[in-house]
Amino acid sequence: MAFGLHVSGNSAPMGYSGSDSYKFIDRLIKRHSGTLRIVSPYIGPYYAKMLVSAAMKGSVYVITSSSTGQSESQQTAIRILQRAGKRNVSKKVIAYFALLLVISFAIGSYAIIALIALLFIIALYVELRRSKHPKSASNLFLKIATKRFVHEKLYISNLEAITGSANLTYNGTHKNIEHIEVVKDDYRIKVLSDHFSKLWSD
Repeated sequence: MAFGLHVSGNSAPMGYSGSDSYKFIDRLIKRHSGTLRIVSPYIGPYYAKMLVSAAMKGSVYVITSSSTGQSESQQTAIRILQRAGKRNVSKKVIAYFALLLVISFAIGSYAIIALIALLFIIALYVELRRSKHPKSASNLFLKIATKRFVHEKLYISNLEAITGSANLTYNGTHKNIEHIEVVKDDYRIKVLSDHFSKLWSD
């Protein structure tokens, strides 16, 4: 259900009001290449899985609010994002040190084998500790705001940006009546990207 679509000039944002915000937000996420930046106080499992897939094509940075005291849907989404990073890191660490162990066995040096095994245990411990923090590894980075509630909604790719009222949940983009603005002007995208960087470093 759409109330209308309006365009205000060539470089001005394109505004949309209605319940089909997903047509713009999904396109931005799925077509991204390079770096994707997301700010949404609420994220649903549907989009958490989409962001995990998007991280296969480039870096994905997500700022959201704490799941403490929030819906099961928000808690599930955050677990999906955190587990994705943990699983990827563990596999990389194991594969890397397994290769070194194979080489050491081929050489036949027990001292080197013992050293590599010790380094493996230390590296795995460090990576698993890091994965418990909001920052997910590999190409997916998650920052959870705990001291202040982040109510802003912002979606940025290299080619366009979207601002507005739609949360990154299935209801927010498929059912709720929301207003969003689609920005395709390079300068405006850079301004929004700089704003995101300040939020991220805060």
